[in-house]
Amino acid sequence: MNFPKEENRNERQGIIKFLNKEFKPKSLDYWFAEDENEPKIVKKIIEELKKIEGLTYAEAYGILQAVKQKLEFESNFVSLSNRGK
Repeated sequence: MNFPKEENRNERQGIIKFLNKEFKPKSLDYWFAEDENEPKIVKKIIEELKKIEGLTYAEAYGILQAVKQKLEFESNFVSLSNRGK
């Protein structure tokens, strides 16, 4: 995906805001309502995981943890903004 720089920056700021938010639901409805502030990339990742037939939520969570660990490892060596150039 190639976003214009301004849109890309706004998306990053939205992701940071979303990740820093405390998740303290006030009611059960929270779990079933779509968060309008949820970054597009979060929705896309979840959609892709849901396409994998037979994948359980525990397995999806494990995949996300593995991705997080890989990104943390790579971040010690390479900046994401320099990848693919």
